[in-house]
Amino acid sequence: MEELVRAARAGDSDAAADLVGRMGRPWAEAIRSEAYKAVLALPDEVVEARIREACRSEDPVLREHALAAAGNRGWPWASDEAAAALEDRSFPRRYVGAWVLGELGRPGAAPVLASALAQGGDVAREATRALVKLGAGAVPAILEAAPRLDPAARLQAVLALGDIRDRRAGPLLVEALADPPTRSAAAWALGMLGDPAHAADLLPLLSDPDWRVRMEAARALGVLEAGGADAVLDRLRRDDPVPAVREWAARSLALIRKTPQTFPDETGRERLPDNVYR
Repeated sequence: MEELVRAARAGDSDAAADLVGRMGRPWAEAIRSEAYKAVLALPDEVVEARIREACRSEDPVLREHALAAAGNRGWPWASDEAAAALEDRSFPRRYVGAWVLGELGRPGAAPVLASALAQGGDVAREATRALVKLGAGAVPAILEAAPRLDPAARLQAVLALGDIRDRRAGPLLVEALADPPTRSAAAWALGMLGDPAHAADLLPLLSDPDWRVRMEAARALGVLEAGGADAVLDRLRRDDPVPAVREWAARSLALIRKTPQTFPDETGRERLPDNVYR
């Protein structure tokens, strides 16, 4: 490996090709990892063309490593290769395409990433992270794609919108409150937006039969410092059957009342909530 690296640095194109090839099959994982690190350290003029070629390899392991290397180097053409990988259903490691698009940070990738939420699994999770990295520039694409997504994919869209914290997402998140698979996440996300106007949308959820929905609504109303929720939060902190709901109700009530609030824990002992706002 050391000899190959020295030769590649000296401009030996065959050595560079050998190093890139060792990032894939049938090499052992330790060799693939060592080759990947060596390739990342080589100058662009030595290895870029070889990596670009490997981004279309039929070997999924080599293709994954090549895409990751291109993303780490920030080469502009990596955006097109990553988008192609993300949409290639024959490529089992499509999630790396989403990661690369997130690393490159180009808003133009948002529609591809928003559509990728429909793929589920690792692809959807990595696409969600990438959309969050793109930030506010990704919001229009998410809002456009969301109505076409199934409930699981819409959940990822809701999570992304909550982390981005752009108030343009408000209407879609309110709609998501009506759908059980997205209700608790939408409640959390509305709190993240920080718009007090949504307190009225969250108040009814404090009586939801799903304790997760009650907890997220209580959390969000505290972040919004919604004074109109005072009485219901006070009841929840004392009487809700789920300790986590009681604790979040107490925590949120403290934000609204500007004074510490206790709640009965699993043993019935009154105590203050743990501080999560440090």
